[in-house]
Amino acid sequence: MTPEPSLHDRLALAASAWFDRQHQAVATRLSVAALPGVAPPPAGALWAWLAAQWPAGLGPLVVNPMREDWVDATALAACQAPQLRLEAPAFLAPALLDPQAGLAPDQRVLRLGAPGTVPPGTGWCVLPAAPGAGQVAGVAWVLAGADQPEAALQALAQGAAAVQGWPLEDVAAPRPATGRRAPNAELRVVTDLLQRLDRDESPARLEAVLKGAPALGFRLLRYLNSPGFGLAVEVQSFQHAVMLLGSQRLRRWLALLLASSADDPRARPLMLLAVRRALLMESLLPEGDPLRGEAFLCGVFSLLDRMLGQPMPQLLADLPVAQAVGTALLDRQGPLAPLLALAEVAEREVPQDVVEAAADLLLTPGEVNRALWRALVLAQRLLAG
Repeated sequence: MTPEPSLHDRLALAASAWFDRQHQAVATRLSVAALPGVAPPPAGALWAWLAAQWPAGLGPLVVNPMREDWVDATALAACQAPQLRLEAPAFLAPALLDPQAGLAPDQRVLRLGAPGTVPPGTGWCVLPAAPGAGQVAGVAWVLAGADQPEAALQALAQGAAAVQGWPLEDVAAPRPATGRRAPNAELRVVTDLLQRLDRDESPARLEAVLKGAPALGFRLLRYLNSPGFGLAVEVQSFQHAVMLLGSQRLRRWLALLLASSADDPRARPLMLLAVRRALLMESLLPEGDPLRGEAFLCGVFSLLDRMLGQPMPQLLADLPVAQAVGTALLDRQGPLAPLLALAEVAEREVPQDVVEAAADLLLTPGEVNRALWRALVLAQRLLAG
């Protein structure tokens, strides 16, 4: 008898996040669809699998199930996973609010096509446009579909608890190359360290540079000692990190520091997206592939221009990056460009588009789903410190 395929191989997934007024990610949002031509899993199996895949310590997971029969009270009652939130459209409100499901109000997310009356017991309301005063009174609401940062910022100012996704045309978007903005101190230090690593300078000289930016050194050690990094030994110093990891692996974590050195708080959502891209692109390549490290750097740097407010060519002129990374970021060419394109598609939360992008890379949906889960989980653990 042929074993039943894993749910990774029976679903199409895409992911985004909710960002609050401090521009911090407060929930991960996952859209789940059935694969064409593949028997969809029953609701009970789906919800049990989601609960197992997303441990409670990672924060809320807002699930957007794209089949009516997956919004099932009996299956939800059996699952009992407080870390999961169920998002359902207005016509499925009775199933969402069914007491038999055992959902707390905070786990009930109702998606409306326009501002209107929200049934009692609803914890969250997702809207495509900012409502007028009093139209969602007593319910935390989330703005979806903002295509400009002004719309997202206006909604947050008007009382939205969060926005779904983050427009990439952010205030940190690249500025015209009419003048060079002075880089902040952390940006200068990280760029200097990356250049010194490229020249194979000694760990002692590298650590001497880092001592000039103690807050940066603290963040680097926090990253290296985070659960997302998975080291069995606590890293005590920069020299210790070089000895444990080697310069090539350390370069990726300096890249994370570079991405997090933006001094605009509105760049925080882009930091999460960049880390997810990096981990997803890396995970799509097999262990031992020499491009894995470059794929990670490409993902981290892919939003650097928007985060730091400088044109990408100007940034890459100061950074020692491999040709494959530069070609992908500047020209959308080379072996890393299709991986970057797939990572971008996965953020848009249209699972079928992810399946099509995977096919272009000769990857199965299951391979992409496993890589996406790894990216989502590790990004949460890494950024949580």
